[in-house]
Amino acid sequence: GIDEGTLDALDHTDFQDTDIPFEVPVPSKLHVTVEKREEIREWVLTVSMDQRVEQVLPKDERGTYEASLVAAGTGIR
Repeated sequence: GIDEGTLDALDHTDFQDTDIPFEVPVPSKLHVTVEKREEIREWVLTVSMDQRVEQVLPKDERGTYEASLVAAGTGIR
């Protein structure tokens, strides 16, 4: 995101049924050190490759991501 100045390359499919916005302002500079950024990047890669990690968002009894403010499909708060 920051390197390209756009979020176009990000995959948003995991957030399709949430109210997490896809289009947010991209910072113009890092707010962490380059070393910390690399540490975070390595952690993300490690976790994303770990077959034991279930890569789904937890849902409530409505089938809506549990941190959403609005129910998926109905718009009810």
